[in-house]
Amino acid sequence: MILVGQYDSPFVRRAAVALHLHGIAFERRVHSVFTHLEEIRAVNPLGKVPVLILEDGSALPDSRAIIEWLEARAPRMTLAEPTEMLAIEAVAIGLAEKTYERGIETSRRAVQDPGWTARLEGQIASALAWLEARASGPFMVGDALTRAD
Repeated sequence: MILVGQYDSPFVRRAAVALHLHGIAFERRVHSVFTHLEEIRAVNPLGKVPVLILEDGSALPDSRAIIEWLEARAPRMTLAEPTEMLAIEAVAIGLAEKTYERGIETSRRAVQDPGWTARLEGQIASALAWLEARASGPFMVGDALTRAD
């Protein structure tokens, strides 16, 4: 298997951690969405990472889809409190997306929109506070590793 993407992406790191947790050996294809867009589009029409290229050559894009696929093959993470776990996972993924968007707005756009930047920073602060309020022990939900972690 081949994991496409750079570890500067929190979504690629998330997929890599899950692959390691599941004991799945994989190669890396270190492609950037900025410098290798066409190569990434060849395996994901959205031009986003991560993409997991399976042994049969099919491609599975998105960290959530990759983790769902891994868990369907050999569950390793508990689903003791699925509603809470899924809510935390969704907010954490959204937080990573908003942080990425803020980085694009503040470092890659020639003209920045202060209103948009403020909106993103508000979303980031709100998500961080929400997640922090739920972090009460070594694991986000229950007493074992879940996708929320």
